[in-house]
Amino acid sequence: MKKWFTIEELAAHNSPFDCYVSIYGTVYDLTHLIPQNSRALSQPLLQMAGKDISHWFEPRTADMTTGVELLMEFDPQMQITTYCIPPKGKFIHFPPMYPCNDFNMEELPWWKDPDYMVGKLSERSRFVRIRNVMTEHTDLMEVPMEETINQLMERYVNLNAHALSYEALKLCTCDTHEGKVFVALDMNKSLEENGVFDESLEYGEMGMEINHLIPVMDVHYTDDLTVA
Repeated sequence: MKKWFTIEELAAHNSPFDCYVSIYGTVYDLTHLIPQNSRALSQPLLQMAGKDISHWFEPRTADMTTGVELLMEFDPQMQITTYCIPPKGKFIHFPPMYPCNDFNMEELPWWKDPDYMVGKLSERSRFVRIRNVMTEHTDLMEVPMEETINQLMERYVNLNAHALSYEALKLCTCDTHEGKVFVALDMNKSLEENGVFDESLEYGEMGMEINHLIPVMDVHYTDDLTVA
């Protein structure tokens, strides 16, 4: 499964010892690449650590299976199309502006190398309250909207060491019973796909208190085999 990052999670990786960037929705971990290269070529990436650098690359190549391509521009003096140097300067694996013999064009640049791709950047994050039906303890979590319930429960491990032994539920009105009953959620689908909708955008714009709009996902243990 894809690992999803919120904008805040991406922003946390912003140092020479923990350097992530994103390009058109793909998140790259450049931590081990930085010390292998010169300070001059590393510096532009370090200055953008934890941020999106899509504007350094061609938008038309965002969905190409072969990977994104560097932004190009026309050089009126040389009368050729060449690479556009970002404002912060050339960075690691940036090719020469013009043909030369001392650059290995066959080397796979990091933005095309799957080894550096660690996940996807979420289009939007959302909040959910996770309530333990046995203890009635509730935790508030911010999660990427695309994450499956299984992935969400992996995050929940940070708050509950036995989270992977829990089943996710939601309260629903049932025609054959009075009141509401618990219905199991599909662990391989997102909250939205399970009908647990985020209404904060729609009703937040109407001036309603967003805190009251955060949905609840109930959980209960199915076994107790995970180790704290």
